[in-house]
Amino acid sequence: MPPSIEVSPEPVLIYRSEDVLQLECEAIGTPAPVFHWYRNNAPLDENLPNIFRPDASKGTIRIDPVTALDEGYYQCFAENQYGKAVSDVAFLQRAVISPYPAKPEEVYTEDEGQGLKVMCDITKCVPKPTHSWAIVKDKVDDNPISVVIDDRVQMDDDGNLYFANLKQSDHQDGKLYKCIAFNAYLDVYTGGSYSIVNVNPTGATSVAPLVAYQTPTPTVGLVGETITLKCLFSGIPVPNVNWKRRDGKPLPIGRHDYPDRSTKKNTELELSELTYDDEGEYVCSAVSSAGDSEAVISLDIQAKPTFADFNNEPGYLSNMNATNNDTIRFICNADGEPIVNVEWFLDGEVMPDPIPARMSLENDDHTLVISEVCKTCPGLARKSDLMVVQCNASNTHGYIYSSGYINVLRMSLRISVACFLRFPYFPVPTELIAGPESVELVYYQDMVFTCEAKSDPSTPVEYSWLWNGSPIQYEPGRVQQNEDGSLRLITKNEDDGGKHFEGDYTCIASNGYSQVTAVASLSAPAGPVRDGHLNKTTSKEGFKCYYCSSASSCAYYQYDDNIVLCEYGCYVYVSSSYGMTTAERGCADEHMHGYQVCYYNYCNSYDVREQTASADSAKPLLFLLALSFAWMTLM
Repeated sequence: MPPSIEVSPEPVLIYRSEDVLQLECEAIGTPAPVFHWYRNNAPLDENLPNIFRPDASKGTIRIDPVTALDEGYYQCFAENQYGKAVSDVAFLQRAVISPYPAKPEEVYTEDEGQGLKVMCDITKCVPKPTHSWAIVKDKVDDNPISVVIDDRVQMDDDGNLYFANLKQSDHQDGKLYKCIAFNAYLDVYTGGSYSIVNVNPTGATSVAPLVAYQTPTPTVGLVGETITLKCLFSGIPVPNVNWKRRDGKPLPIGRHDYPDRSTKKNTELELSELTYDDEGEYVCSAVSSAGDSEAVISLDIQAKPTFADFNNEPGYLSNMNATNNDTIRFICNADGEPIVNVEWFLDGEVMPDPIPARMSLENDDHTLVISEVCKTCPGLARKSDLMVVQCNASNTHGYIYSSGYINVLRMSLRISVACFLRFPYFPVPTELIAGPESVELVYYQDMVFTCEAKSDPSTPVEYSWLWNGSPIQYEPGRVQQNEDGSLRLITKNEDDGGKHFEGDYTCIASNGYSQVTAVASLSAPAGPVRDGHLNKTTSKEGFKCYYCSSASSCAYYQYDDNIVLCEYGCYVYVSSSYGMTTAERGCADEHMHGYQVCYYNYCNSYDVREQTASADSAKPLLFLLALSFAWMTLM
């Protein structure tokens, strides 16, 4: 059976140098696949001193420690003689924050009452930083004073600082404005991009609003995600901001918010769970006593690729099991905006051009058709159609990846003539090699039921079990299925030595196309539980029943500190006369009847046996009735 990837690595992994990273990769196949990795489209040298395989049976690798040299794109390949499966791509990116470039401070000069934008230089930071500003005496000042963000002082998405209207106090006595970037992943700050703000006094008290910043237009939002639109205005007084759609439609109910809690001016509009209906123009309007202004932001809704059903079938690839001469179809149908491009791969290699014989593409290349598949293909370029097919559907916003194997089953001639005329061949059925055998329970010892079956080599047999006709409930330490499919009953911790495991056990062996069953029974031996040591349980009036593991059935009883061994079990005989109830205790024999005989680990009314009367020792029925009455009196 060709390999199939079961576990892929995470698509993006951010790391610190000297961290330990693990890239997951697990696959199934028959025979078990061999794993190898590619880094940046070249084979990864797994003999490097920091590359380890935690489990030789899996493809998962551990990089310990991970360094700057390990950054890049990784992909796992699982391969056996029938094909090659490929995992999703993982991008390992090292977290970093670079110092701001050293340069002279910028000097800004503007009139009082006017707006001002103070630039923050861009520095390399992974992941994206958050920004803040501070006032410092000079570039080596270790005691910065934070710039308070409020209605009048704002930042854009790149960290640039905006004054809606300048005040003379913004000069800060000639001190420096310092931009600070913070990498939350590394918990590291870096500062720079120094500026001086000079304010020319004018005494202005009223300035009409002007657009200082708006989210670039057009801007793109992705279906299902969240986007924040932003508008900043200058003016005296600081204007209020209102949002609306230009086409007059209401803002999406329950999916819009004004998240900027540092101001009451609604400078930000957040739209969540975007749909194509959210596409359009959004107007932010500034209103103050000094006048009005507005900005228009065009929102273009696009989408990452997603698999979409086609003709009521899933749009992604799945594993295909076929028989010789069948025609099979792999569907890779995906929606997205911009339009999705589909690329096909065979065993991890790009589909050859021209396309191989017996293969064709339909539905705008979204469906791959392979006709007359063969397990062995003599005389053809491909010696077998057993392989793994992959498709990659991508656009500018990402990609989705899907794979499925082709497994061509060995054929077997049908016996029925009528069936032969319609379906002359069918996959080889599952065949039982060795079924479980009925056994007698050995108390406190593990009981194992074996089961072995065979089928087509490319369709592995899987095993399941029933207990008395119902699916068995597995429980670690009590009921377990071994790797070879056999069933293990663990009795050493059971109070009754495993007696309650009695019943019929059915093995079901299946390859997904046919199955066989076999039944075996587990029965407990007659007589007391034999566990190799003496145990006891206490009953009324100090009478105690024991059980042991001698070769013959045996039981003990104790009364007045005397212990007596009884070959056929112990008994308690209760009688009542003239209002007085008495209890006689002793060893039973094979002819006794009408007595409560102690077997196993219980006595009195618990799991007891009443012996069958023999012809020469039968007692009157009246005695039995009296015994029953007396016994209930004791209870």
